[in-house]
Amino acid sequence: TEPASSRTRALIKIQNGCSHGCAYCIVPQARGPERSWSPDKVRRRITALKAQGYREVVVTGVQLGAYGSDLPDRPRLSELVDEIADLFRPGRVRISSIEPWSVDAELIKTIARHDRICPHLHLPLQSGDNGILEQMGREYTAEGYQAVVDEIRSHIPHAAIGTDVLCGFPGEDERAFANTRTVLEQIGPAYVHAFPYSQRPGTPAARLDGALQRSVAKARVLAIREIGKKFTYDYRRHLLGQSREVVIEEQRGGEIRALTDTFVPAVLDRAFGAVGSLVTARLDRLLDDGRLAATCQSP
Repeated sequence: TEPASSRTRALIKIQNGCSHGCAYCIVPQARGPERSWSPDKVRRRITALKAQGYREVVVTGVQLGAYGSDLPDRPRLSELVDEIADLFRPGRVRISSIEPWSVDAELIKTIARHDRICPHLHLPLQSGDNGILEQMGREYTAEGYQAVVDEIRSHIPHAAIGTDVLCGFPGEDERAFANTRTVLEQIGPAYVHAFPYSQRPGTPAARLDGALQRSVAKARVLAIREIGKKFTYDYRRHLLGQSREVVIEEQRGGEIRALTDTFVPAVLDRAFGAVGSLVTARLDRLLDDGRLAATCQSP
């Protein structure tokens, strides 16, 4: 078996299915309704991963924010994450992609106060235009999304907030696309994933008028990715001089590669520990490839 010292991050999928039904998404038909693991099952799995030597666990789900809605006592995600972060100590817990409408004040405060929960959230935006968001069936406005980001940053100033953008949705004219760019500029995410819209037979969006040429969608993806590079650069420069916790992921070709709690790749000057260890490192400078050069300070 793999030695415990070589283990870094593990995924734990605590929820499956989605009952929401975004207009472009086939997941509700493919995965069925929302189903959650019981808290006891999650605890047992976390305990097993800790025993196997993992030092970071990523909590995932198809519709992660819906965790517990189908269980008898309706446990809340914030309560579960708070508990398993204590259980997994000294390892750390990272929350995977979660919809903006699921990020409430209690979850934000839980992340802010718990030293074992990574200050990193991935919140899909998809569009910054309210008309397109309504057509997509998303449960927020551009202003509402901005309010969630502002609330996160009021409690966690250095939080890494990543996002997704879906370009070329039916009806997305130049003005709607410009609105998306404006919202991105306002929130300044740590990184952006951009994708072209693809029609999925059987989805409500497949019946919408105003389909865009594939070439237009691809051009918009490239434009978003280009400005996304600026956001990534700005966020990583913002971290320079800070001491952050990193997990050592691998040692290859003389490099010691690590990942910060804020989801930024780093290269360490030395390692006080084996692969899989959690150490503190000072983030010194930004390398040409976007990674951060860091000085390892202590285990």
